[in-house]
Amino acid sequence: MSHFDLTSIPQRWLRDLTWDYLADLLRSPHCPRSGGPFDGYRRAALELGVFLELEAPDGGHDPAVLRGEHAQRFVADQRHREREGLESLAVKRPGGAAGIVTTATRSVVFNAIRKLLRDALDTGVADKLGLDREFITGFPTAGAATGRTARRPFPDEVAQALAAEANLAELAATYDLNDNGARDIWETTVTTGRRIGEVIKVRWDCIGRYGGLAMFWHDQTKVGNYDAAIRITERLYEILAKRQRKTFDRFTARYGYRPTGTQRAALALFPTTYRSHDGTVSLTHQWFYSRFRPWVDAMDLGHYVPHHARHTLATSLLRHGATLTHIRRYLGQVSDRMAEHYVHLTSSDLENVLQHVWVAGPGAAQPRPPESVAGRLDEDSAGRLLLEIPLFDAPAAC
Repeated sequence: MSHFDLTSIPQRWLRDLTWDYLADLLRSPHCPRSGGPFDGYRRAALELGVFLELEAPDGGHDPAVLRGEHAQRFVADQRHREREGLESLAVKRPGGAAGIVTTATRSVVFNAIRKLLRDALDTGVADKLGLDREFITGFPTAGAATGRTARRPFPDEVAQALAAEANLAELAATYDLNDNGARDIWETTVTTGRRIGEVIKVRWDCIGRYGGLAMFWHDQTKVGNYDAAIRITERLYEILAKRQRKTFDRFTARYGYRPTGTQRAALALFPTTYRSHDGTVSLTHQWFYSRFRPWVDAMDLGHYVPHHARHTLATSLLRHGATLTHIRRYLGQVSDRMAEHYVHLTSSDLENVLQHVWVAGPGAAQPRPPESVAGRLDEDSAGRLLLEIPLFDAPAAC
């Protein structure tokens, strides 16, 4: 739905190479679900192209003169910029300022360039261009997860701030002036633990009652689970029902007629007003993040993203007795690695033992109950209370 510009890549051979690779990727049965990988390939080609224009003979326009040393110098330059937090040679932020080379962006560049050039080598394009093999093999793999860490749950004080009524009202009043649904999207994300894209893209008829139970229907596109239904609270049901009415009334006011049953099924619950002529196109991730980030920054909470809410809910469910099987089923295929991360945060049996050991001290021969409990209760009563404490102290999803 937009213009995808490759003209900023200086060398014609590299620009054509990138174009052909992206065109093949679009035609492939393994075409990515989003534009992220395409932006990564464009970024990588742009970074390499600008570097070669500055450092290579003839500005890098003749691929036949490029050697392994040029690839090694590019790799060293990227690592230096990552280490020192320096600006990128080529990539600009939306406001026009130069982007900063980070571990994540450097990883994207290395992996994308390696794929582009290895594909050229495999298809014979490199031979036609005269690209030296040492130049192609000089780019290392960086690994998709380089520099990434598992998301943590929200700390209690952050969870409370992001769920406070006054702060939620501020999100709607200050950062969503047209009431397109930023607060509703966030409250749905927090309550259900869905991925933010799964909430933004829901259809108008995403809620319903079945046997008296309030249900929420959505697509878990990341794991290929479509039209999935989960139980939701009555409060969330009322929030989404109110949003349904707003979307319906706005459609009627804009187009001059009430949508039919078939049309309602295709409507977006959170439609964009810029790229949709019939109300079927949803808001974008960028739209939501452009409201969410300044809202969080204004509260000076630190760096948090909506996906933290998913991990917060999973941790809270585990602390209250849900099994990993239940979590996987409810959240949609949580990975084994992330499930293990949740378990580390919810080992209530170990917490009970630790409370005894901490109170006794490192030199004690025997652990004992915390003094505040042991001073007032007998040993059996203290033990029962300690077993019950984690069930009531577990933080909510927010």
